[in-house]
Amino acid sequence: MEDYIKEIIEDASSTYGADFLQKITLKLNSILKADYTYIAEADDAYEKADLVVWVAKGELSDTFSYPLKDTPCSDVMCEKVACFPSGVAKEFPEDEFLADLNIEGYIGTAIRDSKGRIMGLIAALYERDITQEQALISGLFQVFSGRIAAELERARFEASLENLNETLEAQVRSRTLELSTTLANLQEAQQQLVESEKWQPLAVW
Repeated sequence: MEDYIKEIIEDASSTYGADFLQKITLKLNSILKADYTYIAEADDAYEKADLVVWVAKGELSDTFSYPLKDTPCSDVMCEKVACFPSGVAKEFPEDEFLADLNIEGYIGTAIRDSKGRIMGLIAALYERDITQEQALISGLFQVFSGRIAAELERARFEASLENLNETLEAQVRSRTLELSTTLANLQEAQQQLVESEKWQPLAVW
């Protein structure tokens, strides 16, 4: 396994953010000879997974979302490695996704944030049994899940910061508009007062 770890590190260590997540998923997919490999983030209620990277047949493909209920991924959300060396589609008959892709073997590992809370998962799907490879797959996932989590947290923080900046900018624009309107109203009232004083009749003594 050490050789694989070195190979992945050499290939992806100099990248960050989305580039890192894509590179490491592609590399894991290649090394593990998986048919599909992906990284996904879960919502707070662990009801839905949003794919961040989806590698299908060795190529990056469009990401998507799927419900976690009645899927092997739900086991990952229950704080354990989900490993189904064979027959996973039969084990989860409600999971149409597995049936559509003819998946037989599945391994998924939870991704935890810096506070230890599960934030998503990384998984490999196979159209064949994976009895011989499961230790390697699980081991590599666990080795790199921490770095993957760090990049996901970084992305969340940057998105949060961007949203905060947009909110603050909107508040500044709104306040500036309010002040401009107030100033215009005051100037108009002042002008009306000046005009009214011009037309005041002179006092008769």
